[in-house]
Amino acid sequence: MAIELPAAGITCHHTGHARPCRDLAAGCPLYQQIEGKDQNGQKIAGWGCADAYLLSGLAGVIQKLDRVDAEISAMRAEIRKRATGTVPPAPAQLAPPTTLSDPSGRLQAGTSLIEQAAEKGDWG
Repeated sequence: MAIELPAAGITCHHTGHARPCRDLAAGCPLYQQIEGKDQNGQKIAGWGCADAYLLSGLAGVIQKLDRVDAEISAMRAEIRKRATGTVPPAPAQLAPPTTLSDPSGRLQAGTSLIEQAAEKGDWG
């Protein structure tokens, strides 16, 4: 993949604009191929200094975080409504109960396993 060199008049800000980017681009870790979309949805493709694209990249991340924050707020509001009883809970999608077999004969009708273990002191 060939590097597209910057225009002749562009200087490097890391050298205090003393040297042209064209001379430094081949060895500079910040000079990269950038592909994607900017915050306006416009396609970005080409070579350039990563520092130049940093702000637009951060703006895109901030927009995504704003959308995530809005979704979390909506979910929080829904949970609060359900907790206070203003919205009926969704019907449970559970399988019908099944009958358990008790070959050992240790289960007692009408009590849970935890209650039986607590009565006997048998937690093992």
